Amino acid sequence: MANVRTYSNIDVAVRSDASDVGDGPVFDPRTGHLLWVDIYGCKVFQDDLSTGRQTVTDVGMMVGAVAPRDAHDGFVAAVADGFGFVADTGLTLVDRVLPQPNLRMNDGKVDSHGRFWAGSNDMGFAPGQGRLHRWDGDAPSVVVADGLVLPNGLGWTWRAVQGVIP
Repeated sequence: MANVRTYSNIDVAVRSDASDVGDGPVFDPRTGHLLWVDIYGCKVFQDDLSTGRQTVTDVGMMVGAVAPRDAHDGFVAAVADGFGFVADTGLTLVDRVLPQPNLRMNDGKVDSHGRFWAGSNDMGFAPGQGRLHRWDGDAPSVVVADGLVLPNGLGWTWRAVQGVIP
């Protein structure tokens, strides 16, 4: 069970014992669950905020980000080798874009048009090896920007047209 603390009417759940490198929290409005990943632990977590129950899915490779699928069960995922779908049974890799063992997918977010954007990086953070990818789910992903180091912390303008890479 998480250690829950309340600050200024905000509940903060600390699950530091559950992962190696926890990252990418996103709320799933369909289920009321908080989704997040353990990058190096190769796991996707679903925390039911009303019951405290946690479901863990091992995807078998590093996972950088997940997001709810529109009109489908499960999630889209940016994993070590590329993009795929995660269900209770595990990962289905759909778009293998990173066959090199020294590269992996990192943080990702869905824009208002339903496209999944995710960064990739060199495991040693070598300059110029990072890329920003966009995946529509029904076609191969495209590289939108390259020559980066660690695309991370994606966000959108109010029109959700321009991405912001800190």
